[in-house]
Amino acid sequence: MAGRSFHSLLAHASKGRYFITICTKNREYYFGEIIDIKMILSEIGKIAHKYWQEIPNHFSFAQLDKFVIMPNHNGIFIDFRDWWYYSLCGKELKV
Repeated sequence: MAGRSFHSLLAHASKGRYFITICTKNREYYFGEIIDIKMILSEIGKIAHKYWQEIPNHFSFAQLDKFVIMPNHNGIFIDFRDWWYYSLCGKELKV
């Protein structure tokens, strides 16, 4: 799956719940650090948090369930409510 875009992943997804993990290259701590058992987001971590929350605004068929941002990876549960495919221009087409 390395090198595939989120749009490419969605184009091949079917209805159901998915757990997605995204790890940083070389496990570098890009998203923040844990201090006193609390995750402190870096600027990149704040951006990741913002865009995870915005997924349903851009993909009406995707329902964000839970996600976690850790220093070197993100984990997300996402539900795809229906079968969808994308045209080359990025519009949603229900099949």
